[in-house]
Amino acid sequence: MTAATSVENTPILEVIEETQSTLAQLTELQDLQKNYIARLIEDLKVLLAYIKETIPLDPTRLGCPYHNVKEAYLISEAQLAIIDEDAKMVIRPLSNLEPEKIIMIIGESIPKINQIIAAKKQMLEERVDLLERLIKEFKKISETLNPVEDYYESGDAIQKAISDT
Repeated sequence: MTAATSVENTPILEVIEETQSTLAQLTELQDLQKNYIARLIEDLKVLLAYIKETIPLDPTRLGCPYHNVKEAYLISEAQLAIIDEDAKMVIRPLSNLEPEKIIMIIGESIPKINQIIAAKKQMLEERVDLLERLIKEFKKISETLNPVEDYYESGDAIQKAISDT
């Protein structure tokens, strides 16, 4: 009877081993997800600190439990600011949200962040161009002026002061 019992248990043991293997993989994937999310949030904080702007989000995309949200924003320090229908504001760190919501928020905010960065770049390019033109014009002015010798810095002023005494 012992031989029959061990043969019957073989499929169960295989299923248990497969379950253990799958659980080990699941645990590893969960750890990777947690680490990747943490890295993404830290990188997002740096980006938000650089642009110094609030990013509006579509509140309808947040889903449950944010069904009564009127407005939503991604703000500095990678936080979600939500304003409900009663005008009450709640601020939550992205790290406290589900990974699916974090991915959705990043996906929605990156194109807007790119627009802000492009606008800042264009403004800076225009300012640098203006500064270059101003420098050229001032150089022309400097070249057209004859250097005027300052009487008090010349050796003649010193000689006159000595002879007057």
